[in-house]
Amino acid sequence: RRGTLARTIRAVGEVKADETRVSMVHSKISGWVERLSINFTGQAVRKGQPLLSIYSPELLATQEEFLRARQSAARTADSDIPEVRRAGADLLEAARRRLMLFDVPQSLIEALERNGQPQRTVTLEAPASGFVTSKDVFAGTQIEPGATLFTVTDLARVWVEGDVYEYEAPLVRIGQRARVTLPYDPGREYVGRITYVYPYLNTDTRTLRVRFEFDNPGLRLKPGMYVNVGLDTEAVEGVLIPEASILDTGPRQIVYV
Repeated sequence: RRGTLARTIRAVGEVKADETRVSMVHSKISGWVERLSINFTGQAVRKGQPLLSIYSPELLATQEEFLRARQSAARTADSDIPEVRRAGADLLEAARRRLMLFDVPQSLIEALERNGQPQRTVTLEAPASGFVTSKDVFAGTQIEPGATLFTVTDLARVWVEGDVYEYEAPLVRIGQRARVTLPYDPGREYVGRITYVYPYLNTDTRTLRVRFEFDNPGLRLKPGMYVNVGLDTEAVEGVLIPEASILDTGPRQIVYV
């Protein structure tokens, strides 16, 4: 008889952090860590939250340079020569931009303009909300430009990567609907989509890696977990026959009526 035939591809997947939601906190200046506001790995942070305070002679000198440029711009603001007024304003803007390039918070720059006093330490803020998944700094540590201080990962959305067999590869495509269940909570189901199919095959296992994306309410999907993935393939119309009616000779299949 004619009918609809569909199959479900099942695989074991591993939860991973979404690489597009990982932020690295680096130092652009040399100095010493005076105080840590985030003290341990796994701590939750919000975007803009203070991470640590740094004492840097270079940054202290840059603040003083900004104040001198501000004083110079104020003296030349009433000049009758446009070039002099413009030069003072350009010098002030260049000093302000230098502070911003050092990741100095806007609040500190406003405090400099308001008080006219350089601050001994500068606070670095979290670039994004998430969890501290790596912490490589302690109070009193001397740091250099380029040093990785923290890694902040947003887990509100995660990846699940699973492997499908080589013969199943033609059945998967980007955008396909996928369902995930947890081994310890099979009654709860998460629905996501295929967002990427890797362009190469694992030659050891003869499998193709597929990436799924899932929203993560309640942070139940934690990186490192193994989950069960069910992938519904597209249903096709065709002739359905009993499996017992088929004689498979290898080169061909014969159906007995």
